[in-house]
Amino acid sequence: MAAPRSLREFKEILDLVDWTGVFNGQGQLPQIHADFLLHASTMINIVPAAINVTATATVAQLVTRYITSTSAAAVALTLPSAASVLSAISQAGTAPAVFDFYVDNSAGDNTITVTLPASITNPNGVTLTVIAGTVACFRLVFVTTTAAFIYRVV
Repeated sequence: MAAPRSLREFKEILDLVDWTGVFNGQGQLPQIHADFLLHASTMINIVPAAINVTATATVAQLVTRYITSTSAAAVALTLPSAASVLSAISQAGTAPAVFDFYVDNSAGDNTITVTLPASITNPNGVTLTVIAGTVACFRLVFVTTTAAFIYRVV
């Protein structure tokens, strides 16, 4: 089995886990298929997507779950549509689903502003800016196959 190339493939690998011991109160660790263990470092050691200019992130960049910027200028980072992200992260492309991603501006000298397509809304009016020298975590909550809410986690 090759290393997972997407969250969909990661989900398929997770489906190989025998979760019985986790839920029966015996405190046992789940038995994990050997291929998952072989590729666990692939899932932890991700390659961040660098976005240093105002742009719309591609789905491939967003599903790395880690976007960096080292720009001296302000960056407006527009997210792809809810439907395109959901299609990439959900095995069946169905809601509800949750997806967290990080925006790392720790080496940047200006602000990154996350901007939204019409299909993603900010229901609580949380700040979607990441100031220079910081990292933020955002959560997309897919409520339908074409719509999501965004929340700032950290």
